[in-house]
Amino acid sequence: MKATEEHNDFLRVSQAQFHLSLLKRQEQKIYNENGEYVGTLGIEPVLSAGSNDNIMSALASYKVGTGNSTWKIYWYSGTVNYHFYVDINISSTGLATITRAYNGWYFITPPYTVKKDWISILRKTETYTLPAEARYHLTLNSIWGGEWTIYLYARVKDQTLYTGTN
Repeated sequence: MKATEEHNDFLRVSQAQFHLSLLKRQEQKIYNENGEYVGTLGIEPVLSAGSNDNIMSALASYKVGTGNSTWKIYWYSGTVNYHFYVDINISSTGLATITRAYNGWYFITPPYTVKKDWISILRKTETYTLPAEARYHLTLNSIWGGEWTIYLYARVKDQTLYTGTN
């Protein structure tokens, strides 16, 4: 596969919608326009010690109540694997705040290398029209040359967590 084709796989927009109240790992397999598997996008709650709630479940639609929760946001594929964590607070008004985005991790295989990585919170608090949003960025190089930035995002709107890649 040529470097340009590999690069285009990263730039294809992939998004999944997950409901925060499920409090279980939720995943969606992502395929390209040719029906070929590209990777897995998912979320996983970070549960408190002693919790027995660790059974995987299918996607479901539920509303989450007010309060705090921590989520691992991830993308895993053959060559690019990365994740980060977000702490989310849903206020009594129903609006979400990303209180913290942290602990970025990646595992990249050749032909890619990571030049740098960083986490940013683009919008800390959800508004009535825009989601709260955090991103984990990776600047990649390949053996064929070139440099580009990919990112994994967590967006919270209407008590629903959206994740995706650029």
